[in-house]
Amino acid sequence: MREIFTDGSVGGLAEQSPILPGQATADRLRSAESLRQAAQRLDWTKESLEEQTPGQFLIYRFLMGLAMENRLKGVLIAHGCQPYDGQKLESRFASHNLKNLAHMLTSHNFTFSSAERTMLDKLELFVVWAGRYPIAKTKADQSIRNHSSDEHDAEIKLYERLRTHLAQVIQLP
Repeated sequence: MREIFTDGSVGGLAEQSPILPGQATADRLRSAESLRQAAQRLDWTKESLEEQTPGQFLIYRFLMGLAMENRLKGVLIAHGCQPYDGQKLESRFASHNLKNLAHMLTSHNFTFSSAERTMLDKLELFVVWAGRYPIAKTKADQSIRNHSSDEHDAEIKLYERLRTHLAQVIQLP
């Protein structure tokens, strides 16, 4: 049997190497970038209304939320937060709670505005349900399914700000 691993290598099951220090960070970063690139392909602000497919922006927000989640987790791991307690994933890393991840990051000299925290709350909803299910459970939740170009730009700005911060932490060029 051949498999492809998160580092892009291909091999048999027995050939997989153990997780090395920093690999979890690298895996999260690759995952975040892959999700962000997938979201860019569905970026509703770059197409005319006629070119868009129904529900496209819901999938865009879902992918952007996952990208943001992976970026936050990668930055936390780069700062030395351990994702595993022995062999088990820590509960703080085993959730989609973006606001909690942001709160954890504030102890590492990264600040979030109240607008960014609100944005993370909204993105979390898309990761948990709004980007995954066709119908909201309540009529009130149906109003969550909107997105402005200002929100879009703020998401991209925060994602890039986290990327810059991460580059400083792991000393990338």
